[in-house]
Amino acid sequence: MGTAVPIFLLALLEVARNDYGGKWILLTAITLITVPIFVFLPSVRSLVTIGDAFVISICMLYGKAPAILANALYFTLLTLLLRGKHQTSAHRVVFNIAVAVLTVGIYGSLYDFLNPNRSLSLEDIVIPTFVIAIAYFLTNSFLVATAIALTSQLKILHVWSKNYLGLSLDFLVSASAGALIVYFSNFHVIAPLLVAPFVAAIWGINKVNRAKALEAERHLRDQEQLYLRTVESLALAVDAKDPTTYGHIRRVRAYSMGLAKLCGITDSNELMAIETGSLLHDIGKLAIDDYILNKPGRLSHREFEKMKVHAAAGDEILRQIQFPFPVAEYVRSHHERWDGLGYPDGLRGEAIPIGARILAIADAFDAIRSSRPYKLSYSLEESINLLRSQAGTQYDPKLVDLFARNIGELERAAQEAVKDVPELSFRKYFERDGTDTSQTHPHIKTLGMISSTSEALVLLIEFCSSAARLLDLGDALPILATRLLQIIPASTCVFFLDSGDGKVEALYAAGQSADAFRGAAIGLGKGISGWVAAYRKPILNSNPRLDFQEARIENCETLTDALVVPMNSEEACLGAIALYSDRLNSFTPEHLDVMQNVATHITMVIHDAQQRLVTSDARFFTDPVTGTHRIVYLAATGSQLLSAAEKEQSPLSLLLFQISGLSQTIQLYGAPVCNAVLHKTAEVLKTELREIDILVRYGAHSFVALLPGVRFEQANRLSVRLTKAIRSSISPLIGSRHALPIDCHAVVAGYPGDGSTIYALLERAQRLLDQQDTSPISTEQKDRNILEFPPRL
Repeated sequence: MGTAVPIFLLALLEVARNDYGGKWILLTAITLITVPIFVFLPSVRSLVTIGDAFVISICMLYGKAPAILANALYFTLLTLLLRGKHQTSAHRVVFNIAVAVLTVGIYGSLYDFLNPNRSLSLEDIVIPTFVIAIAYFLTNSFLVATAIALTSQLKILHVWSKNYLGLSLDFLVSASAGALIVYFSNFHVIAPLLVAPFVAAIWGINKVNRAKALEAERHLRDQEQLYLRTVESLALAVDAKDPTTYGHIRRVRAYSMGLAKLCGITDSNELMAIETGSLLHDIGKLAIDDYILNKPGRLSHREFEKMKVHAAAGDEILRQIQFPFPVAEYVRSHHERWDGLGYPDGLRGEAIPIGARILAIADAFDAIRSSRPYKLSYSLEESINLLRSQAGTQYDPKLVDLFARNIGELERAAQEAVKDVPELSFRKYFERDGTDTSQTHPHIKTLGMISSTSEALVLLIEFCSSAARLLDLGDALPILATRLLQIIPASTCVFFLDSGDGKVEALYAAGQSADAFRGAAIGLGKGISGWVAAYRKPILNSNPRLDFQEARIENCETLTDALVVPMNSEEACLGAIALYSDRLNSFTPEHLDVMQNVATHITMVIHDAQQRLVTSDARFFTDPVTGTHRIVYLAATGSQLLSAAEKEQSPLSLLLFQISGLSQTIQLYGAPVCNAVLHKTAEVLKTELREIDILVRYGAHSFVALLPGVRFEQANRLSVRLTKAIRSSISPLIGSRHALPIDCHAVVAGYPGDGSTIYALLERAQRLLDQQDTSPISTEQKDRNILEFPPRL
């Protein structure tokens, strides 16, 4: 703009000094009359006008100074008019006027150089006319393209070639129309004025039509781009179902289009079908369950049969759109094999459409190159070798050879296709299935249904049902892991728990390379363990490297097989139990059955431990019937009392009281009588015990008292006295119901003689109670919190 100002001032000074007569003013007036006649190109916010032909004629007849003034006036009126209709900014108005001045200044100088005498003969104006057209086109288009590129942060040549290169012919027509007006001035001095409107009308109609055609062509291209973006967005619906395939459709498109062009395919419909098919080749996967799409391991026969449906489903979906090219056919056949063993139609050789053969190679190659839930990625060389090994059986051998020979070019195109594409933000929100969708294996299995029942398994389940539920996770998980490794032929056991932030974390690991798992975390839906936790389904005999790679776990190369089961509670999945082995295919379906059964019990243990950690409500620790603490309170405080006793070398005693006959009481007289007996028993115990003693309800019919600082002999005498007091207190509640076999029995276990842990003391007290002559209580009547310890081996 700084250059345009002095040029305009010099032109104004020259016009003032010289007498050009009134004819150039009339021609300028005609130019200004054409101001309202223009076509606006919204795609590039540019104009196509007819006034430039008159300005060129003024330049050729009277020189560049009058032409500069005429063009400046013309564009001033035009941009002011445009500003009202198209909301053109003030700086754009100034820019347009500056471009008008510079453009005429440049091509006017060139014309003066080529035709200094302003000869009107045809031979003297032909070449200068072409020079004017070229100078006009280059100056105007590059100045405007530069402004657009700078404001849009695009490359100047890209903007110029895309939007203005096609307008070059129009500038030549403008210069020719101007030259025609000049040529008629040979016949009469006023001839240009008379002829100008007719020439301008003919030229203007042509130019306006040309401009509309260009705009229509550009609009068509924009619609095609919109169509492709719409198709791509539709494809993203499929891509979004699988978080591991991000960018897959764009790479497949790049491979497919590159291979199609290498094959010599030029038909636009064929190319459009291949491009659309590459974007939508997996749209049929919308009909496939997520857990099958993302399963990190070999699909079962039933699952694979379901997966094969996606090709025909894609065909059915796309036929509803009625594309004007065979995209549905290509999508249907992109899993056909060259040897005829593919699906869904078993086509063979060249009976498979060429587009489908191209898609098959592009899709397979990208799958080989990429990491998936069920496999690791391959290098470029390994991928090509694998593709070549399947030429002639699965893929068209000629296409594979062509693809392999040009892999460098194709790979660059594929990488460029996803270079600057931002990942969709919703991918970070991975929604898990809220229900157990397992169909192959039931949620709970009884021991009678498991063929590999063993004594170790019985011990583990009994431990989960009793002592484990008194322990914190830090104490329970090592015991659980050790016993699992005794039951299942695994080298390593890892407990992955949901961390609440979209990951499962290794809370504890035992066995081979256990230290490598410390602090390991796997995203939900990722690897094997993350997939199991996300979809609440087990995985049998899968490659554990999928877990190791996702969690960046090193030094576990010897572990080659995995069995992973979910820990499903009613509300959610708490995580996964992963067993890894150093032998291939070391786990059997029977092992899976055992693990699913055990996982049910371990889930209860973990759930209870987590509840103890997160709750601060006193009601969680208080039994509503007796007003005493629940058994979980003993687990929370008992270990502290034992630690204090060990530190101070002081005794500690545990008293176990059992009220027998309550089950029969409930059957005969209902729960209120039973609850009254339990409540009265608790009152007696709380009255007689000290404030520092701990009293908890143990199971349905028992109480446990923990007495710090009390020796075994003292506790034994206290138990006898409390038993008499309880019998005396509950006797009035029985009344005339003398047939009821309600009674109270008590035993004592002392620290450290009978054990050094709460678990050991309870085990000792339970055995002592079993040895007493108490009323029998059937297995069905015993509460699940009562310990039933097997004989020691």
